[in-house]
Amino acid sequence: DFTSAIAIDPFNLSVLKDRALAYTKLGAHAKAAEDWSRLIADQPTNDQYFRSRGTSLLAAGLHDRALADFDKSLELNPGDVDAYIGRAAVHDSLGEQAQARTEFERAIALKPGYLSIYWERAVMAERWGEQQLAIKDYEMVLKINGVYSHARKALRRLGIEHPP
Repeated sequence: DFTSAIAIDPFNLSVLKDRALAYTKLGAHAKAAEDWSRLIADQPTNDQYFRSRGTSLLAAGLHDRALADFDKSLELNPGDVDAYIGRAAVHDSLGEQAQARTEFERAIALKPGYLSIYWERAVMAERWGEQQLAIKDYEMVLKINGVYSHARKALRRLGIEHPP
């Protein structure tokens, strides 16, 4: 139990990080954000902690704070493509599709072969009703990783039986 281990050694950052990840898997996003905050207090230049807390805050519905954390992650590491994806997710959850698209374009400009960009944008595009963009992005996922079965299933769901 992570909480017991932290009670024994409150300065064990590895256990604290593991508990934050466990809280995330359990859907206890506010508690995960608290643990990420403790980690950030100890390592305020760790961009990954800001990005992780941003993800937890977004899942907890705290959009402004999530966006601020993704911004801080980018301030610390301007090449953090996952922070742009996180920003896109915040904008998407707020119904701001144009801003979400902009964040994906920024991510693509930095790392055009990064599978997560296309996967996340495809999922959003499908939700937005933009079937052609979703198909294009799912096909790009398969171009990057030809055995990614979730993309094949998504394409079949969209009526594409044999992707190129």
